[in-house]
Amino acid sequence: ELGLAERVGEGLRETLGRVRALSRGLVAAETDGPGLPGQLEAIVERVRATSPARCAFELAGPVPRLDPPVATHLLRIAQEAVANALRHSGAGHVS
Repeated sequence: ELGLAERVGEGLRETLGRVRALSRGLVAAETDGPGLPGQLEAIVERVRATSPARCAFELAGPVPRLDPPVATHLLRIAQEAVANALRHSGAGHVS
């Protein structure tokens, strides 16, 4: 029974980590502080922490100030694109 309890506990810890990562991805895009570029970099960090695939984000120039709904939509598009690349393409590198 001890072995079963340990496996259940480990499964719960793993599930909690995934729920936390998912909930971080549901917040609206920040328009102050690091803004959209910072949140895109956070996507890269989450991929690096949870996937064997390499992930990189490169900013080609300054980002204009965006309305919060626009920034949130762009963030969602990036999140979905990265998730799809990892899930469906078998890519070893996402940029």
